[in-house]
Amino acid sequence: MLDSKGYAHNFFSFTQDFNGDGRLDLLVIGFPGRDSRWFENRNGAAGHWPVHQAMAQTDNESPSVQDLTDDSKPEIICQVNGVLGYASPNPDKPTEPFVWHAIYPEGALGGKFTHGLGVGDVKGGRAEWRCGVHCERSERCWRGRRCATFVTVCDQAGRTLSAT
Repeated sequence: MLDSKGYAHNFFSFTQDFNGDGRLDLLVIGFPGRDSRWFENRNGAAGHWPVHQAMAQTDNESPSVQDLTDDSKPEIICQVNGVLGYASPNPDKPTEPFVWHAIYPEGALGGKFTHGLGVGDVKGGRAEWRCGVHCERSERCWRGRRCATFVTVCDQAGRTLSAT
């Protein structure tokens, strides 16, 4: 049911074949701090699409879904409890929750409403990625700067190469 007086539970939607059956499924990233789930494409069969939880909690107002690890599978790039990282699907057990990989220290970033996350290829050839986050609260921002801009450069496996 849609609540016309509140925020939507669907903040972002992405399509990808999550279970390897050749059909595009639908990933829905919910309101910041809530879960993300994917809906399994039934290929025209009657009934609702089965729902699978990708993440129990997805923070940030602008998470991204990209192939961060260069394995041809998309990851959810976001924060969880102030920790920047990514969640990747398990190809052997696609209906289970995604696996979380932290790439920056706990508590370094703001809470669930942190905004301004951007991810992209820095030098071409997918050798490095840049992730930037704009903090929401001064007490949780990196180096204590109010509304600081945080940048980290990661390798294909999501390991931090440098931070500024």
